Amino acid sequence: MKCSPILFFSFLFYLLSFPLLAQVEAEKGYYIFPIQTGKTNFLSGTMGELRPGHFHAGIDIKTKGVTGLLVYAAADGYISRIKISHGGYGWALYIAHPNGSTTVYGHLLSFNDKIAREVLKKQYQEKSYTIEMFPGPKDFPVKQGEVIALSGNSGGSGGPHLHFEIRDKEQRVVNPLSYGFKEIKDDIPPSAVRLALRPMEIDSRINHGFQWTDWPLSLKNGYYEITDPIAANGKLGIEIMAFDRLNGASNKNGISSFELFINDSLTYQHHLDLLSFVESRQILVHTNYEIEKLRRQRFAKLYLDQGNHLAFQQQAYGDGTFWVEPDSTYHIRIRMTDAYQNKREVRFTIQGEIPDRSEIPGMDKSKAPYGFKLAGNILKYWEQKPADEYKESLLYEGHAQRIKTADYSNENSQYYLIDLYDGIPDSIKISSNTIRPPFKLRFRRPVTSISFIRI
Repeated sequence: MKCSPILFFSFLFYLLSFPLLAQVEAEKGYYIFPIQTGKTNFLSGTMGELRPGHFHAGIDIKTKGVTGLLVYAAADGYISRIKISHGGYGWALYIAHPNGSTTVYGHLLSFNDKIAREVLKKQYQEKSYTIEMFPGPKDFPVKQGEVIALSGNSGGSGGPHLHFEIRDKEQRVVNPLSYGFKEIKDDIPPSAVRLALRPMEIDSRINHGFQWTDWPLSLKNGYYEITDPIAANGKLGIEIMAFDRLNGASNKNGISSFELFINDSLTYQHHLDLLSFVESRQILVHTNYEIEKLRRQRFAKLYLDQGNHLAFQQQAYGDGTFWVEPDSTYHIRIRMTDAYQNKREVRFTIQGEIPDRSEIPGMDKSKAPYGFKLAGNILKYWEQKPADEYKESLLYEGHAQRIKTADYSNENSQYYLIDLYDGIPDSIKISSNTIRPPFKLRFRRPVTSISFIRI
């Protein structure tokens, strides 16, 4: 009997992820909450939260705007690393535990007396405020619940709080909220603010044009929606601007899980419960960097863009991109789930359109007389035109010259698209205007391959 690729990879992903899920489930109760244990606490940051240039590791625990609260060892173990720096985690302690994990406590005010004495000796020896120590198992053994430090505001901290992490045997960060700490209360589902579509191929269109387009979302009947159907065609990717809130705090935190359904078929998912520090900078590929710089809005991609190798996105259901065919209807659902399993959905409809090069009232209306823009591997350039006047552009590459007609137009301008995988022109001439692309790098087509793992 033959097994479909989707079922095979779904089963494979289950097998690969099961050890982590089983380990977390088995270790619930292994750690205690490291500050104000047994009392309700509030967070200012969650695991995987989208930060400038990196994913946030661990959780940030509020300390009522003060420093000096008792910080406890989350489990038995020994102090395996001590670090004092002007930036980063500031005064920080690392505890190695018998189960192979490590807990991290950052932005501290001070260490307990035993640790502080040895740290002071080290500072005098090295004649340096900033130090790093790697004690052995017998140097600073600790018991669960033992006071190891006082909470502070040191390093790159924006206010008094405790940064807390749980790392696995490979020093990857595991979401602390997966362990079900009773000190954190959350019955608030995630929120979504805006949703965007991105054209992924040269023949893709959104509302009759080739442009990244976003819409505000409204909450109605228990889910977020875009009321009117969106006209589109070709290969598309979805991006979302969303956040989560926890009880008793106004902070906008990260969302750990997204699932994308197209006509009720699961097309993409990611669960940000495990993160390697090596991957953290790939947030620049996971989010829309251009929009973040232009509008200061952070959109997460619900698809795998080129160069993105984040492990939490390598799922069995595909890369998240999808094709819209003419005269077809696509009902889209995005399910958002936080660490405490509160859920909320975003719903909208895409109506497949028939591509048309003629003048169409579209959203893509540039005020510049001419110009160009790079969108992924597609070079888009345009020129304003009088009504009913159509022009051709000339592409020059080396000694070769070719004519390029407009790919589409609206009432203001004509638009041209070039796939840079097919070559980069030295210059482009439209009427009396000349465009010289300010790059010479050759674009290489990505090679898609599937690696099979023997099981």
